[in-house]
Amino acid sequence: MRAKSIWFTGLVTVTVSLVTGCYGERHLVGTNSDPGGNASAGGKGGSAGSTTAVGGSGGRGGSGGSGVATGGGASAASGSGAAVSTGGAAGAVAVRSLPSGARNAVTAVSRLLWQSAPDASLLEMADSGALSTTEDLRQLSFRMMLDARAQTGVGDFYRWWLDLDQVASLAAGGQTKDATLFPQFNAALASSMASETQTFGTYVTLDGDGLLATLLSAPFTFVNQALAEVYKLDGITGPALRRVALDPSERVGLLTQPGLLALNSHAAVTSPVLRGYFWYRKLLCRPPLEEPPGIPPLDFMTQPLTMRQRLVQHDSMPFCSGCHSLLDPIGLALEHFDPIGQFRATDQGLPIDTAGQYANEAGGEEYFADVPQLAGDLSSVFSRACMERQWMEYAVGRSLTPQDQPALVEVDASFEASGNLRDLIAALTTTDLFLTHTPVCTPGADQTCNDAPTLSSPLGHCTEGQRCACTVPSVLNPDTGRCK
Repeated sequence: MRAKSIWFTGLVTVTVSLVTGCYGERHLVGTNSDPGGNASAGGKGGSAGSTTAVGGSGGRGGSGGSGVATGGGASAASGSGAAVSTGGAAGAVAVRSLPSGARNAVTAVSRLLWQSAPDASLLEMADSGALSTTEDLRQLSFRMMLDARAQTGVGDFYRWWLDLDQVASLAAGGQTKDATLFPQFNAALASSMASETQTFGTYVTLDGDGLLATLLSAPFTFVNQALAEVYKLDGITGPALRRVALDPSERVGLLTQPGLLALNSHAAVTSPVLRGYFWYRKLLCRPPLEEPPGIPPLDFMTQPLTMRQRLVQHDSMPFCSGCHSLLDPIGLALEHFDPIGQFRATDQGLPIDTAGQYANEAGGEEYFADVPQLAGDLSSVFSRACMERQWMEYAVGRSLTPQDQPALVEVDASFEASGNLRDLIAALTTTDLFLTHTPVCTPGADQTCNDAPTLSSPLGHCTEGQRCACTVPSVLNPDTGRCK
């Protein structure tokens, strides 16, 4: 059978959501731990006056209560849990004066990374004249990422980007898995799945090497006792998440994490279409697709068929093949994972074929045999450009328009050379788009959203140009400009 193609063209995006944090125990390492590193090494950054460290990130930050070095080069406190780059290449972007002043700049970055108002040390720096150019702000952003508080904003990005609130609520409201096939699936497991992904993304971004390639291809994750059953790992007890090594021939990075696989599956069977569509939007920033009317159901005949064999029925229909040729290759690459993300060797007792192909930048075809190979291929220019867009939309709280393209070009000048997510984040904080945008949720009066107290857009914010109100009983946090 000829493998299907993924065609990479265009960059648009859609996103959503909210999840409970996995904070406090996220970097514990126990039995079956990954020998690649103890994520809990080092102590809490900062000293008296610092807010509570989020997630036990190792020794991040410096002195003075804020954990942010205010003079010269940045340096993490001794005992740092990871060597975090603090001065990536600025690329070809010209250094310029801050468009909205130093106080507004530190406020914007503090809200993004720490989800709080700037502390006294940041305001003092802004008022002292030490922060006057975009390069000064870029270096400050690196130093702020060394502080444990950065795990709040970065963790929230992964919660928002990957719909982790939906993962956490999979067992609620009847949206569960088949109880006969998956008796272990419950609310606690769903919550752990969401926490795993948020913890993994935050760790790679702030404590690990920061590479997009690692986010997609890392042979490790964070599990607790409930998740260990899904991963079929022995010797892990308790609710605390700990880093464990995985078999890189089976699982790598975000694509094979159980929560995202379970979110995009049915109660009793997988869905390559849902799984392919999820990553089509999240990693490739492709526009939403509309399902044509009158599609007949897949034929679940009495004889055993693999999911790939069932999907051939739709692919043979002219009005279906256009979309399926885009979505199915990614989804079928994930067929080794059942509806709750457990690895399986066969489907209906038959061998699983995960091979596929996609169009490369030159217009030729690249083939992959399995999901580890696909994950490595996805850390290409396509996913890099999409990550820039996802982070920028998260930072400004709205969908981007063609007029915002110059900001993405600026970010790409820094992100392209390194592939490091910390370079991406620091670069976006220096763009005029980020520094001059009006927060969608503004403290004060006139907190309405489409004349109703709800957040209505796919991004979880009001439509551009409107104020927002928080859904009762939530209240607006004046420090962050977001609902609590």
